Amino acid sequence: MPNQPNNSHRGFVRLATIIGNKRTGARGLLPLGSTTWWNGVKSGRFPQSVRLGPRITAWRYSDIEKLLEQFEDADSSRTTVAPNSDRSE
Repeated sequence: MPNQPNNSHRGFVRLATIIGNKRTGARGLLPLGSTTWWNGVKSGRFPQSVRLGPRITAWRYSDIEKLLEQFEDADSSRTTVAPNSDRSE
């Protein structure tokens, strides 16, 4: 049976994978704090969580992948304004 990549298009990710863990120093996929993340989930800006057990909350990997693509699209659509080089000194 061939090995499947860790980031397959199915499965779940936990919060520490998404936003990191300050205690361990692990970096997340997004530079957000937990309060910002949970407020975004509540408002609908971020994907809804899935309860895998009484104390286990996770997110579908496919939902997080779509969210990352949205952030990348928004970032690439931003235009940077170059300083005005036509000024006379």
